[in-house]
Amino acid sequence: MSDVMTPVTETFIQVTEIWVPEGGMLVHKDGHYGALEAFGDASRRERFGKGEGLPGKAWAEGKPVVLKEFDGSYFKRTEAAKEAGLTAAVAIPVFADDLLKAVLVVLCGDDESRTGAIEVWTEQNDVLMLDDGYFGAAKHFEWVSQHTHFPKGQGLPGGVWSAKTPILMRDLGAGYAFIRSESAGRAGLTTGLGLPVPAPDGVTRVLTLLSAIA
Repeated sequence: MSDVMTPVTETFIQVTEIWVPEGGMLVHKDGHYGALEAFGDASRRERFGKGEGLPGKAWAEGKPVVLKEFDGSYFKRTEAAKEAGLTAAVAIPVFADDLLKAVLVVLCGDDESRTGAIEVWTEQNDVLMLDDGYFGAAKHFEWVSQHTHFPKGQGLPGGVWSAKTPILMRDLGAGYAFIRSESAGRAGLTTGLGLPVPAPDGVTRVLTLLSAIA
C-alpha cells in the first residue's frame, strides 16, 4: 500500500448550500463545505428574512444575485467567509410560479491557481446581455463578456436559452460553440455550466459558471 497521499485539488467553487423558506424566514436545509467546517457551522446557525443577507436578497429580488466582495456588503457571514478564503458568491432563487421553493448559494474562492467566473445573462431586445458577474483576475475575459451579446441558440448562454435546459461545455478555449473561446483560452477557462433561471417576473435569465482546468 502506497504511503503517498494524493494532493487535494483547490477548486473555484468551494461551498454550495440550500436555504428553504420556513415560518417566513430562510433556514439552512443542507450544504457541502468540504474542509471549511467553521464556515459551515456559522452558516447552520443563520436565518434570513426576505431581503436580509445574500439568500434573502435573492428572495426579495426574485433573480440571481452576484456578490463580488464581502467587505462592506450586506453579507452576514463576512468574517467566517474571509477566514475560509472565500472571495465571491452567487445566490439563485428557485421558484414554482410565484412561490419560492429554495435559494441555492454558491461560494467561490480564486487565487493564482484557481480562476473562474460567475455570469448572469438577461434578455434585452431579443438578445442576452451580461447583467452581472464576477471575474476575479480574468479582466480581459470580463471586458469581452461586457461587450458580447447572444441571440437565442448562440454560445453557451444562448444555447441554454434555446434548449431551456442546463448545458455543460468543455474545452472552452478551443470549442467552436463557445463564442468567447479566444479570451477564455487566455484566461485559462476550460469548462462552463449554463443554467436557465426562471423567475416570477417572466424575464429570461441564464446563469453561467466558468472554471479553469485546476
